[in-house]
Amino acid sequence: MKFSDYAALLTQQGNTTRERSVNKLLHDIRELAPTSPAYRDVEINGQPRHLIVSSTLDTTIKGIITMPGEPLCVGNHVKYCDHDYWVTDASVDDGIYAYGKMTVCTDVVRFISPHDGSIVEYPTILTNATKFNTGETPNKRLTLPSGQFTMLLPIDDHTIKLDNGFRFLLDKRKDFPSAYKLTYVDTSTYGYDDGLLNIVLLQCALNRETDNIDLMIANYYDTYKKPEDKPSLYFDDDLFVRAGGSTKTITPHCDDTVSLPLSFDISTTDDVSKYLTCSVTDASIQLTVADNMALIGNFIKVSVTDASGQNTTETLIKIKGLI
Repeated sequence: MKFSDYAALLTQQGNTTRERSVNKLLHDIRELAPTSPAYRDVEINGQPRHLIVSSTLDTTIKGIITMPGEPLCVGNHVKYCDHDYWVTDASVDDGIYAYGKMTVCTDVVRFISPHDGSIVEYPTILTNATKFNTGETPNKRLTLPSGQFTMLLPIDDHTIKLDNGFRFLLDKRKDFPSAYKLTYVDTSTYGYDDGLLNIVLLQCALNRETDNIDLMIANYYDTYKKPEDKPSLYFDDDLFVRAGGSTKTITPHCDDTVSLPLSFDISTTDDVSKYLTCSVTDASIQLTVADNMALIGNFIKVSVTDASGQNTTETLIKIKGLI
C-alpha cells in the first residue's frame, strides 16, 4: 500500500483524532440506538421523532436524548405513550446530541384567548404551590392551604397576553370545579428556547353567572351569551359554615313556580353529624357546627324539594375553620 493510500485511509473518518472520535460516536448512536429498549417513537410538536427515554427518581419526569442533529427546546410538546409532556429542561446541541428532561402534564386548561377571543386548550403541568409566594403579597411566604398552584403553559400569541386577575377553571370534579385567578406570570424560569410560562394561581370563588362549567372555561359568559333558562330552585355557589362559628342561615333561590314550604334533607358522615345542629323554616335552613378542627374540609350535603315535589336541587356546604 502506498503511503498516500494509507494517509487517505487514516483521514477517511476525519482529519483529527477528535473528528474521528465524534464521527465514530455518531455512527454508533445511529446504528445502536434503535436496538435499545429506551429507543421510543414520539411526536414532538406534532412531528414523528425518536428519543432515548429514561426514568428518573421522579416518576413524572423522564430523561431524554435526541438522535444526532435533531433539536430539543424547552417548551417542546412531546406525545409519549399516549400522554402529553412539556420539555422543561434542554441542553444546547453539542454537535453529537441534545439532552434534557420532559415532565408529564397533569391536566388540561381551556380559556378564552386574550389575543383574539378564540377558545384555546392546552395540556398543562400543575404543581401545588401552597408553600410558595402567590405573587399577591410580595416578600412574604404563605403557608396556608388555600389552593395555590403553579401552572406551566407554552409561550405563544394566546398565552403571552395573560395577566394578573385572569381566571381559570381547573378541577377533576366537573360538577363542582374550583376556580383560580392569575396572580403572577414568571417569564424567566423557563423562558429560553420556545419557552414556557410559569403562572402562579390563587383559588377564588366560582361564579356560575359568568363561568361555563360544562366547558370548564372561566368568564365564558362575559364573551358568549348565556342561555336564558335558569332552574326554578337553586343555591348560591361556594356555600360554607365555620366549625365553632355562628349559625349559618342558607336560603335557596326560588321563582314563582316553587311551592312552599320547602323540605330539606341533610346528608353527611357520622363523624360530622355528631357535631352538627340544624333547624328549618318554610324557606331556609340553619346550620351550626361545633368547634372541632378535625371537621375542617368535610362537606354537608343539603337537598331541598318544594311542596309540589316538582322542583328539587342540592348543594355541598364546606366546613371551614374560624380563620
